[in-house]
Amino acid sequence: MNARNLKLVFVFIAAIGLLGLAFRLISGVSDPETLSGLFPLNDSIVNEIIVSSQENESRLIKSGETWRIGVNPVYDARMQNLWGVVESFDDAHLVAINMESQNVLGVSEQNGIVVDFISEGKSLESIIIGNYVSDSGLSYLRRPGHDPTYSLPFDIGRIFNPNPDSWRDPIILNIRESEVESISITGDKRNYNLRKLGGEWFVYADGEQYSTSQTVISQMIQLLNPLMAQEFASEQESKFLNFEFPDITFEVTYQGTGEREILLFILFEDQIFIKFDGKRTVYSVQRNMENLIVPSLSDIIQIGD
Repeated sequence: MNARNLKLVFVFIAAIGLLGLAFRLISGVSDPETLSGLFPLNDSIVNEIIVSSQENESRLIKSGETWRIGVNPVYDARMQNLWGVVESFDDAHLVAINMESQNVLGVSEQNGIVVDFISEGKSLESIIIGNYVSDSGLSYLRRPGHDPTYSLPFDIGRIFNPNPDSWRDPIILNIRESEVESISITGDKRNYNLRKLGGEWFVYADGEQYSTSQTVISQMIQLLNPLMAQEFASEQESKFLNFEFPDITFEVTYQGTGEREILLFILFEDQIFIKFDGKRTVYSVQRNMENLIVPSLSDIIQIGD
C-alpha cells in the first residue's frame, strides 16, 4: 500500500470513528473522551512488566530497587521514559469506538504490542500499543476487552519495545575526563599512551612525547562520553569470541585511586566486539568507528610535530 492510499485509509477510519462518536452522543451512550479507569500504576506498586508482540517478548523484573531484563540491568533512562508514558495514559484522547479500526490502527491482539503491568504475580492492568503515524504525530492504544481506541502525541512503541536488547544499558564506557590520569591503547599497530598535562593532551610512544591533534582527541573524548553500543552480541556469538587474545586493549587509569577500566576489542570486517575485562556482556559497534574510538598513532600526533 503506497503512502497516499495509507493516508486515505486513516482518513476513512477517522471518519468512521467520528460517525460512531456522533451516534453515541445522539443516543445518549458515550465513551469517555480520555482514557480513564486505569489502575494507578507506578514504580512502587508494579514489580513486573511484560512487553510482548507476535515475534518478541521482554519481561522486566524488579529486584529490590533495580529493574532487570534477564540477568542484565535495565537502562535507567528507559525506565524513566516508561513511567513518563504511563503517567500520560490518562491524557490519551478517544479517536475511534468501532472494532473495524483496530487492525488498521494496530491495536488488535494480533498486531499490537501488549503491555502487562503486574504486582506480586497479579495482573493490574494491560494496554495494547498500536501504530505510530508520523504525519499526524499520533500513536494509538486501547485496553484489551474494550473497543474504544485512544491516541497520544508521540511514538509510544519506541518506549514499549518487545525486543529484550532494547531494554539493556547500551553505555559501554563513560569516562570522567577531568579525573583521567592516562589512556593506554595497544594492539593492531597501536602502542601509545595519552596523558593530560596542564589541560592539554600529549601522546607518548617509543619513549617520545608528542603534541596531539586537538580535532582527533576532541572527537575521541566526545565519543567516549559516553561510548554507546549499537547492538549486543548474542550468547552464541559470544562463545566464539576469544577475548583472551584481543585485537586491541583500551585501558583508562584514573588519578588518585588508580582505578582502571579495561576494554577488550575484537575486530571483524564490519563490526567491533567490545567487552570489559572480567565481565560477561559483549557489545558491538560498527567497524567504521574504529579510528574514532582508537585512532592510529599517525592520526593522533599533531601534524608538523
